[in-house]
Amino acid sequence: MLSYLSHQAYYYMKKNVLKKPTPEEILLAGELLKRGIDFDPQAKIDQCTVDGLIHYYFHPAKIIVEVDGPYHKEKQQQECDVNRMLFLAMKGYYTIRVDNEEVNGDIQKVVSFIVGWGNVFKKFETGMQKEKNKFLH
Repeated sequence: MLSYLSHQAYYYMKKNVLKKPTPEEILLAGELLKRGIDFDPQAKIDQCTVDGLIHYYFHPAKIIVEVDGPYHKEKQQQECDVNRMLFLAMKGYYTIRVDNEEVNGDIQKVVSFIVGWGNVFKKFETGMQKEKNKFLH
């Protein structure tokens, strides 16, 4: 696990340094928008800035898309990524991760991958809400 200081440094970096979307995030946002999927690059969720947030398309599921550059293969960054994904999962968000190389290589395959997982998460969340409503009524 990362120390408190490591988390603080990571969130500071995400909040104050990485505000500009990467070319891959912009490319992905454009392709998702062509399919009618509203993708918000560099969206803020609590103290985190995520590479992209998909609004409403997979409702009730809340989907984050992270577009990973080469540094995400480093062990320390992978620990940060896992901890952040867990934090966001506790807030009710699902995270889909794709590599820069995939976005640059076959964007249609990446979009299909995101849509496929988005539909899985949507179905799961819809089922969970139905079960929850059974117990509440």
